[in-house]
Amino acid sequence: MSGEVGDSRAIELLEEISANTREIVSWLRVAYGSQLKEKVQVLLDDPRKLVAYESSTDENSSRAVAQVAGVSARTVRDWWKEWSEQEIVEPGSVEGRFRRRFSLRRLGIQVPPARPNRPATQGGEHG
Repeated sequence: MSGEVGDSRAIELLEEISANTREIVSWLRVAYGSQLKEKVQVLLDDPRKLVAYESSTDENSSRAVAQVAGVSARTVRDWWKEWSEQEIVEPGSVEGRFRRRFSLRRLGIQVPPARPNRPATQGGEHG
């Protein structure tokens, strides 16, 4: 019986921690949301960057992100490096991949539809 009581108390504590965490996140959004949105809009100043950022998940390689953003995989890797330095992406679970830290839609930033890959020349892509 004492195991069930301990399990029940652990569940209560986890639920309380979860509720507190949601409240903290809510307050952080209120306090810093507009600053973050402004920073992101400066960094992601091209529709292709918006698509690439939103597509940057653990599941997607640089090649897959490039395909939907309409740029080269090299361009995506360059962007990931820049975004990593600005701390808006983090290393993914697969070496060499990066994932976005947050959803642009959640920040109220519209993401254009994906563009099937038809990259411009390498020099003109970084735009």
